[in-house]
Amino acid sequence: MADENFQGNQSQWPKEKPALGTGEGESPFGAPSSPKMDLRTMASDQASMKEMGGMEPRPYTPPPFPADKPAEMPKPDSNFGQMLEKNVINPPSSPSSPSTPLPPPPIPADLTKIKSKKKKSPFALIIVLVVVIGAAALGYFVVYPNFIKKPVVTPVVVIPPPAPPPAQAICGNGACEASENTASCPADCPAPPTPPPSTHSPFFKTPADATANITLAELNAAGLKQAVSFETGATPTLKEIIFKNSSGDPITFKDFAAAISPNVFNEATTGSFDTDATFFLSTNSKGTWPGIVLKLKSGVSAASAQSDISKKISENKSEAANLYLQDPGTSGDWKTGSVLGKTSQYLSFSLSGAALSYTWFDNYLLVSTNYDGAKEAAKRLGF
Repeated sequence: MADENFQGNQSQWPKEKPALGTGEGESPFGAPSSPKMDLRTMASDQASMKEMGGMEPRPYTPPPFPADKPAEMPKPDSNFGQMLEKNVINPPSSPSSPSTPLPPPPIPADLTKIKSKKKKSPFALIIVLVVVIGAAALGYFVVYPNFIKKPVVTPVVVIPPPAPPPAQAICGNGACEASENTASCPADCPAPPTPPPSTHSPFFKTPADATANITLAELNAAGLKQAVSFETGATPTLKEIIFKNSSGDPITFKDFAAAISPNVFNEATTGSFDTDATFFLSTNSKGTWPGIVLKLKSGVSAASAQSDISKKISENKSEAANLYLQDPGTSGDWKTGSVLGKTSQYLSFSLSGAALSYTWFDNYLLVSTNYDGAKEAAKRLGF
């Protein structure tokens, strides 16, 4: 064995070592003393164990561990208190220890922390659940809608059914319906009374020879013939007439024209002229001839009004006879002439002296039933 070899080799070492020389003429050093050394070997340890009454040492062999059952880990929580009480608080007695027991050491603070942590664990779980639920609600109601585009809802347009067509108006039923007016059905829609002008101002620059007030019991052609007599005179005269109704109020041009010639002077046409007009009677050797002077409103186009009046007079020749005080007889065709140098349209009748003309003098429209009466009225207008 190695120990025996080691011990056997020790006998071969020399017991004394020769002195070492130091050089010429020097005495050698003395041999050093051998140091005393004790070597610890396995054999010496076994001998020490026997002397102290111990057993011979042997290697530790653990018991066999069952293969089919997993090893159980020790539970520190259940055994910790017992181990502490057994080893620390009540240690085992030994022959050398004194008989007086030691005071128990204080319990470590870690035990109180462990117990307090166990009591607070349900509260911590509740806090965690509240935080998780709050985060989920925040994500669903705040974050999620910002990343998800909401669908566009197209509004539903409800189209109501078309209204039924209005009933067709019937002229003569005594009711003024929506599609009727004074011009199309005067029986159902009579013209509203026009308030008289506040003041009457004749258009003549040179006053008429006389002025007369005549009351019309009926505002129509028959009422005109009944109120004014047809006379002759050796000396021509021109008289201004102020027509009044049965109440004594002056009759406006709109009311007079709508009664004598409703198709020519309808509501649209009369709206282009002033409500005040100048009526006159021209008397000569051939009879008495009515006439009228109208004035366009300011801002109304003269060319447009002239074109409209000319067209309506030409299309309604039958109404021309309503201005005469007696039957003028048969009529010819419309012709173009002149009155004091102004272009005029006239219509001749079979009655001597009966010639209906209308002539424009700037913004004035002169309508006369006799040619000589038209010239005299134009002179008094200043032309």
